Amino acid sequence: MFVHATDARILLPSTLFLPPTGGFVPSGMPVHTSGLALPLSQWAARFREQPPHVFASLWVADDPDPDNFLRVGFRQDWTGLSNEAYAKLLEEARHTRDQARRIELYRQVDRILIEGAVVVPIEYAGC
Repeated sequence: MFVHATDARILLPSTLFLPPTGGFVPSGMPVHTSGLALPLSQWAARFREQPPHVFASLWVADDPDPDNFLRVGFRQDWTGLSNEAYAKLLEEARHTRDQARRIELYRQVDRILIEGAVVVPIEYAGC
């Protein structure tokens, strides 16, 4: 699990914003309140219009390749990341056949995310 920082300047006094899925109490328990959730389209609109400062995200890779984490699993549109070096390195890595060079490029891409506090890894599950 990792979180995406949408604004590194306000990481510390942050709030967590996750969509409800029928109330906090899980379905199957007596207190569960079905229908106590925002429709996905309404949640997505709120997310775009009032983006949170920090949010939790989970990515389960279907391919053990750095590209699957750094391009597919990481959502730039969710974080507002606009980094020309990140985009250029990522694109170069995707098209590089030399595996040693490719890994070095992906390491540089990863460094941009971590040093910019765009992504804060919390757990690597099942690795």
